[in-house]
Amino acid sequence: MLLALTCAALAAGPVETEAREILDQLLRVDTSHGNETAALQPLLERFQRAGVQAQILESAPGRGNLVARVRGTGAKRPLLLLAHIDVVPVEGQPWTVPPFQPTEKDGYLYARGVSDDKAMAAAFTAIALEAARSPQKLGARAGWRRTTATSSTPSWR
Repeated sequence: MLLALTCAALAAGPVETEAREILDQLLRVDTSHGNETAALQPLLERFQRAGVQAQILESAPGRGNLVARVRGTGAKRPLLLLAHIDVVPVEGQPWTVPPFQPTEKDGYLYARGVSDDKAMAAAFTAIALEAARSPQKLGARAGWRRTTATSSTPSWR
């Protein structure tokens, strides 16, 4: 199994590698009782380093929403990528691995939020960053928003 995971890692391109790094960062933060702002701060820094206009807006203390805009050429309508990173609490659930420590076991990745919705958020982030870094601009502006399911999000336009 270790050989299979190693081969998969070697075959991954830069976008996939960055998406996995982002996913691991997100999974390590317990966002079951808020704390989304802490989870989003490293992503905000990634966007800023890539020259992307981005900000975290809080609906309540610690309940951050990351809004980022990757500028396109304007030839096409804008595209919105949306995911949430808050998760269901783990109290009272029988976890066999630590829920906020990504663990690869038997070909699967285990952690709270890996399938709903932190993996999608990580993929969207990596794709948006790749688009921002590319010399060939998108025809549309891509708006990216990571949100909490319980908060309202501001208009992205």
